[in-house]
Parts: sequence; C-alpha cells; structure tokens
Amino acid sequence: MEATLAPSKLTYVTECSKEKPTSHSLKVIAVPVGERFQILVPLDQKADDYTIRVALNVLPQYMSGYAVLSYKTGIRHFSSPPPQNKAFIDYGGNSLPGAVLLDPTTLRPFPAVAPPSGPADVTIRISIERTEARAWTLNGIPLPTLPNDFTPLLLDPSGVSQLDPALHTSFRNGSIVDIILEAGPIARWTLPPLTLHNVKAFFLGTGTGPFPAATVWEAFQNNATGLNLINPPLRDGFNTAATAEGSSWAAIRFLSTNPSVTFIHCHLDPHLAGGMSYILMEGLEALPEIPAEYKDFC
Repeated sequence: MEATLAPSKLTYVTECSKEKPTSHSLKVIAVPVGERFQILVPLDQKADDYTIRVALNVLPQYMSGYAVLSYKTGIRHFSSPPPQNKAFIDYGGNSLPGAVLLDPTTLRPFPAVAPPSGPADVTIRISIERTEARAWTLNGIPLPTLPNDFTPLLLDPSGVSQLDPALHTSFRNGSIVDIILEAGPIARWTLPPLTLHNVKAFFLGTGTGPFPAATVWEAFQNNATGLNLINPPLRDGFNTAATAEGSSWAAIRFLSTNPSVTFIHCHLDPHLAGGMSYILMEGLEALPEIPAEYKDFC
C-alpha cells in the first residue's frame, strides 16, 4: 500500500515497535503487508485542506481512495470534494515527479541500540518456496494442522518430535540467533511478508541471488553487499528483496532472552493457513514452572 499527503510533507517516526524515532521528511510511504508505521504531520504550512491518497498497488486488485486533512480556525462543512492539489502518487500507487519515498533501511531505533556482535550461536536457514500454485511453504514442507488433542508444545516440548525436523529449531536462552531467509525464483514474485513473534529482530539487510556465505558473520567479514550489523532497523516484519529474476535473501538477528515456544510465519492468511510457518523453541531450559491451573486448562 502507498500513502501520501499532498501537498504537505510527512515526518516518519518509526515502525510501530515501541522504539522512539529519528525523523526524516518524505512525501510517500510504502506499507508492506503486516507492517505498521507512525507518521507525524508538521503543521508548518498554511492552514488549508490537504488530500490524503492511499493506493493498493499489488494483485489481485488495484484500489485507491482519498480523504481530506483540514486544519484551520473554526469548522468547515463540505458539500463537494475540495479543489485538486499536487499529487505524489497516481491511482495505481506509482510515484509521480517530486515524490520522496521512505527508505525503510534508514529506520533507526532511538535511543540507539546495536545488534549483538560476533558470530551467531545459532544460524537458521529458511527457504521460502511455492511448491504448487496455491501452496506456499517454509523449507518446502507445510506445517500440518495439529489435532485438537495435541498438547501445546509449551507444556510438552517433546511433542515437537512429531513434526518434520525442517520445521523447527531449539536453542538455549541467551543465544545470538541469525535467520537467513531465501526466496527461490518462483517464490520471490510475491515476496511473502514474514512475521516474527515474541521478540523484535534486527533487520540486517536484503540482497539478490543466493545468500553469499554459510553464516551472516562470515558474509559480514567478507564485506557482503546489503548487510548492516552496525545500526540496522529493529522490526518484527521482513521481506526478501524484490528482483526481476533469480533468487533473493534477507537476514535478521536477535538475542533470545524470553523463553517460549513461538514461530515465524507468513502474514498472509491463506499462506499461514496452508502451513507457511516455522517453530522456534526458545530457551526452554530457563522457562519458569507453569502454574497448574494453566496446565489443567489445556
């Protein structure tokens, strides 16, 4: 989705992640599926009517609409749309001359916080695949629908042995975890948006082609293009890079400090319902004793 406020300017704050911002001026913001942004509008221009334009620019249907932001003394009533003013996107969401777009790679947490440095304790490689026309998976295998009597993994972690090993990973509390997402030639056309639960991760970067090394740290040491381990965005939604051909990748890093059973999955409901998920067994050795009333409830 593309959004703009014309002819005024926007000051983006940050993705809605409870992190305070550094501000930048822009004209157009692209909002991928599953992501949230906070936007400020400085009222430093003349009191007037400003058109808010929003356009969906992805299949299966292109749609657009508008609203009016009006600030001035008193109350005004409209019986017809206000006069046309300068637009920065068209009805298809395409940028027009003079548009200044948000570059999401410039998002910075404030106060500044850097990702953990050094080699990761755990590297998880996940392939994004489209195995059939309507089948989207992680690592080529859909997470099956579990029976109603399946004991939640939080209460019985041993139950994970019933799942394909390609669909889950366990690691200790305090681990530095890297996840490398790789989309093949078919999957990258739609760029499934992935969501990570339980913790926000540093979005280290994206690139085209296969990931250039066995690990993130090795790629960083080799000065791989597209990686930022100094001041990357801190997010919970991720896309691989858009590319006209071939494959693409994205890399994220986080410090596991909240013991739980959680997962990373596609934010698109049909893909999630089809099993496009991967389970993370995080630091269960440090998990507090679960109260009996919760165990009995489940």
